[in-house]
Amino acid sequence: MAYAAGVLFLNIALFFLWIVFGSGSGIAFMVTASLTALVVSRVSGHSININIASFFVTGAISHGYLKRTRAVEQACSLKAEKIEGRVNVLTNDIRQREIEIDSLRKKLARYAALKEVAEALGAALSADEISAFVIDSALRIISRSERALLFLVDEDRQSLALNKSWIDERLPKPEDKKGDIFDNWVLKQAKPLMMEDAGVDFRFPKEDLALGQKRFSSLISAPLVIEEKMMGILRLDSVKKGAYNQEDLRLLDVIADLAAVAFQNNRLYRKTEELAIKDGLTDLVVQKYFKERLSEEVARSTRAKSVFSLLMADIDHFKDYNDRLGHISGDIVLRYLSGILKGAVRDGDLVARYGGEEFALILLGRDKSGAVKEADAIRGKIASQPLSLRREEISLTVSIGVASFPQDAVNSEDLIRTADGRLYSAKAEGRNKVCG
Repeated sequence: MAYAAGVLFLNIALFFLWIVFGSGSGIAFMVTASLTALVVSRVSGHSININIASFFVTGAISHGYLKRTRAVEQACSLKAEKIEGRVNVLTNDIRQREIEIDSLRKKLARYAALKEVAEALGAALSADEISAFVIDSALRIISRSERALLFLVDEDRQSLALNKSWIDERLPKPEDKKGDIFDNWVLKQAKPLMMEDAGVDFRFPKEDLALGQKRFSSLISAPLVIEEKMMGILRLDSVKKGAYNQEDLRLLDVIADLAAVAFQNNRLYRKTEELAIKDGLTDLVVQKYFKERLSEEVARSTRAKSVFSLLMADIDHFKDYNDRLGHISGDIVLRYLSGILKGAVRDGDLVARYGGEEFALILLGRDKSGAVKEADAIRGKIASQPLSLRREEISLTVSIGVASFPQDAVNSEDLIRTADGRLYSAKAEGRNKVCG
């Protein structure tokens, strides 16, 4: 019984040694167990064949189990590697998607900001407000810039003029208010420009690149064009190389287009305003606008307790010029007189075509005596300068009535009535006179 238990124990030990330490240790133990069983069987007289056979059976079972276990482990390991590979691929894919999502979020934020810019520029802003808003928007939407410049085209000279700028306090201010070689390139080519490295660009001479390098390392610039008409240039500079990409240039180009539309709308709005308040023939303000300004000046002078004077002037015998020389000559007389009147007053004064051949002038800060002297100087200047019409020299004269605030009247209607009455008194007294 003890011998059988010992053999069983050796078989169990053989199995675990084979599994734990592998075939080498299992075979060595199997040989040792067989020898041990041989010695014990000789001493005890038991049969050896069954004992040794049991060790070989156990070894075979252990080897098969170990082989099967290792095969399963290898299969599991291979499957785990494949799963890990898939996990890594999915992880990288997730990271890539996160990067793309982040990029899309930034693009959405930029284009949302562009939408706000478009809406803001669609409002009735002044030219200065448009310039400031465009510079601020470009810097906000396209960051990484140390300098922003907005040039507008001088229509008469067809050259650039710096309109608005923002510069980092660490950088020098632009010396050339008419733009450098890069700005003039955009002006002539009428297309956007991007320079990743200001020191290397085949489009520009080396000496110009060297000069530009002292101020910036990369730039993007876009033209303000509308209906094939160049209106200006919007430019961003950075001290870092490669600070901008094609997406930045596209955004700047969109901002420049929006700015061009805003400036064009502003010009059209101002022209419309001018047409509403100015006479097309003489370029003087019309009666309606003049009366509004006169009422405003009465209110202002009342608050400030200041004085001003109103002049009503009329061309003497104007009907004779029209009848004898034609209406075109009459238009020439009106334009000629308008030019003299505009050149005779100070800044801040107002000259209007009141109606037909009648004109009205507001002289700020002049009392009655000063206004009468100034009116007589204007009358004398007109009378002393003959006008040539159809090869005929004519002596142009005017009659002028003067009324002063608050000496003659304290409201606009009474001022006009008083000045107009004195104008007719001047005509009644023989014309070419000033009546105050």
